[in-house]
Amino acid sequence: MHFNFNPLNLKFQKILTLRFLSGTFANFLLLIPVQSKSPVALESAALSTPVTSTPVTSTPVSSSAMPTGTTLAASAMRSTSLDTADRKSTQVENESTTQIRVQIAQSASEITIAASTNAVIRDLTHRVIAKLQANQLYSVLADSHAGKLKIGAEVLPNALWIDAEAGAVMVDGHWYEGRLQIVNIGGELLAINQVDIERYLCSVVGSEMYADWQPQALMAQAVAARSYAVKFLENPVSDRFDMGSDEAFQAYKGLESVTHSTVQAVEETRGQVLVQGNRILFAEYAASDALTRSAHRGQGMSQSGAQARAELGWSYLEILGDYYHKAGIALLSE
Repeated sequence: MHFNFNPLNLKFQKILTLRFLSGTFANFLLLIPVQSKSPVALESAALSTPVTSTPVTSTPVSSSAMPTGTTLAASAMRSTSLDTADRKSTQVENESTTQIRVQIAQSASEITIAASTNAVIRDLTHRVIAKLQANQLYSVLADSHAGKLKIGAEVLPNALWIDAEAGAVMVDGHWYEGRLQIVNIGGELLAINQVDIERYLCSVVGSEMYADWQPQALMAQAVAARSYAVKFLENPVSDRFDMGSDEAFQAYKGLESVTHSTVQAVEETRGQVLVQGNRILFAEYAASDALTRSAHRGQGMSQSGAQARAELGWSYLEILGDYYHKAGIALLSE
């Protein structure tokens, strides 16, 4: 995938508008000067209406599946701060227009789901076909014979969406923002979380780094993770989802790894991606310099190295410049 360049001059600052030929993303407006101890090169690519439905009559998962002595609601709020006040304080202030589809479960014959608010179940035409009650555990089974899904006592189509609107959805004990898609493929369940990319990154930063690390290290992680994720938006793993949620891609644990510091790191670098050679950089990274050498041929950021540099007073741009040579910073359009 390539870019078209339209150079403009404005107040002595070179601004380039980068446009994907495919139209997957609208504009890339590059206007962040990078000043680094080991500078990121600013070359040609740098500086640059629902029907009536009925509630699902479920057979709730047995109480043994819940933490001892707690209700589902209490457990969720304790582990992921799902109460309204805490959630508002850890959400990204404004959603972007870019959504990412992340596989969060696969090859399972049964999963457990819940929603923190009343939720609706939609078919693939977005028609409401059932409802879920808030803070109720539901068992989802894959019917291998009929090729359908069973949620509680209800038999539903083999692919559906669960939409909790402003709430969160849970899959096997992990809570996520955004929408949830469940698909029965040959008797095995596939669960996909579709979420705003900036909110996704709030979790990734906290899943990949310690949330109490230096803010500039967290910001460097946010830019690298955003760049990495956008490459999968360009070239998804499958037609159903863009990327996975484990370390084979980048770790994504949902709301449990979202903190004030990870949200701040994402917000302060909002939309920023690394570009090189007229393309968004596939910004690989690893926990240490040794792992970077062994896993990525020495290419990419060392997370522990980023933390060490931040402790010495380096900015996130200086950190990125040290690890991603001849790269620039671009802004994803909203």
